[in-house]
Amino acid sequence: MGSKETNGPENPEDSKKRRLQSDPVKERSRQQKDELEQCFDENKRQSESNIADAERLEEHTRSAKFESRFSKKQRSNEELEKKSTKKMLLKPLVYDYKKHNPEKGKKVEEVKEEDLNGIDNLSIKSLAGSPTVVISPMSSKGTGLKTFSSPGLDPVPLSSSKRRVSKKNGAKLRPRSLPPITQMTINIESVMAGAKPISLKIAKDGTVGTLKKMVRQKMKGVRKFTLSFQGKELAPEERKLSDCGLIDGSSVQIYVSSKTGTVDREEIAKLVKLGQTLSNFKSMVDSIPIPDDIELKPGGELPPEVPPSKLSRELENKKTKEKMAKLKSKLRERSLKNSPEQSLKRPMKVFGRRSDSDGESSAGSVWSDVPESHSEISTNSSDTVTNKEILLYHDPPESRKIMELKENILFDPPASREELAKIREGFSFSCCALCFAKLPLALREMRCRCKKVYCSAHRHPEAHKCAVDLKEVDRQKLDFMKKSPPAKK
Repeated sequence: MGSKETNGPENPEDSKKRRLQSDPVKERSRQQKDELEQCFDENKRQSESNIADAERLEEHTRSAKFESRFSKKQRSNEELEKKSTKKMLLKPLVYDYKKHNPEKGKKVEEVKEEDLNGIDNLSIKSLAGSPTVVISPMSSKGTGLKTFSSPGLDPVPLSSSKRRVSKKNGAKLRPRSLPPITQMTINIESVMAGAKPISLKIAKDGTVGTLKKMVRQKMKGVRKFTLSFQGKELAPEERKLSDCGLIDGSSVQIYVSSKTGTVDREEIAKLVKLGQTLSNFKSMVDSIPIPDDIELKPGGELPPEVPPSKLSRELENKKTKEKMAKLKSKLRERSLKNSPEQSLKRPMKVFGRRSDSDGESSAGSVWSDVPESHSEISTNSSDTVTNKEILLYHDPPESRKIMELKENILFDPPASREELAKIREGFSFSCCALCFAKLPLALREMRCRCKKVYCSAHRHPEAHKCAVDLKEVDRQKLDFMKKSPPAKK
């Protein structure tokens, strides 16, 4: 095959097409590019048409709105013109000022029916607060105009065909009449005897809270109370009175809550301060003046209003005073019998705590001269207990604090030795043997080897200086366990 010969220079586009036809890949890409350009042109044309449609629609809506506004305005103007051109078919009325108010104002010209014939329009002027109404007729042609004067005003021609109403300067408007409020009367009765009932006026649509507020304002000083109607409490406060069944003339019972609790007022709290001793408090009580109506009769007798229990207590106190006076006299006689020389020869007696245990006494313990048996307490065979016997029966205190504790303990004076033994036995397991403090139930059952009970502070043997040698006791137990059992025969 031979090559095709050309006479002139080759066109570049033709050469380009020839090259593309020889290469299928490039030919395919060129076709895709052409398709994309065609799609882009179509989309652009569609978007331009859509934009044009949108602008056309917007312009149409704008013009429609303007037309609707213009038509509404034109329609309203036409309606106003129609109203103004309407003829007055009613017969005009003239107010005779002289007839109703003969003393005030000027004369009003009388209008005859002949003058009002052929009148098409009328203009009426009314003065607020004034009894005068002026009617000015106008002819249909508008040339013949008649004016009417009113008292206190100059005659002014009314050329307008519309009805005008004006107010006089300084004229007061009438107050708007309000509908009367529906009220009902409720009687508040107290359950206390002698209290007067209270009547309150309240609206029918009122609530329980408003009723309570009115009661507080009426009864000054009463804050805490409850209201009840037909045995039921009026609650809650948002509830309406009509829902509770209250009507005009109903009676409501009031229950005032009494003041209870501790007295914490300032004037009383200042009198009794924390930390005051008993003696200061007794002096304050003694300083209170006694009323004049409670006075003792001459001779030391109590008034007949005194209860019998108080009388029996006074008699018992009198008997104990007499017994103590006898004991003191006996002690005085004994002290006089003893000469001073014999008292100097006698050794000094030191009183101390003595152990009741069977073991030996410790080195720190001091033996006292207190007898152990009741036979040694007194040589007398009588059952009367002297003051000295009572003092020697109990162990002497080891410190001033313990002595003050014992002095504050109160008990009835014993009449015999058996009662005195019971008192001592009661104190032996209810109080600490060292500090004499009251013990709880758990510590009362925890006895020491010395057969005494102590508080938690003195419970250990080294704290209360126990007379029992615990080491010796343990040795005896060990020796007993080490002993061989007896030989069998």
